[in-house]
Amino acid sequence: MYLCTVRPYDGKTELAAIKDQSQVDSLVRMVLDAPVDQNIRDVNQDNSDLYFLAFHLKDGITVTRAYRLQPNLLISVPWGIKLPREFRTAIEDALR
Repeated sequence: MYLCTVRPYDGKTELAAIKDQSQVDSLVRMVLDAPVDQNIRDVNQDNSDLYFLAFHLKDGITVTRAYRLQPNLLISVPWGIKLPREFRTAIEDALR
């Protein structure tokens, strides 16, 4: 499995990829362990911090979700997953 960030404008252009398996495992664990906010708001704000994270699974399936750097939220309206700071740091590092 690997994780990549893609442009919000077309949902396809890869901006960065995280392919180190131990780092991907850690990021996926953060997603699975993070609390779910079932009443997210302000998802239609400025798109400057909006990305799509594509999880490319070993069986060929790709799961893509919207992600906002601020407030560090994986979005699937009407709910979101509030991620720990380390998740955001890993995404920002990959985008550099």
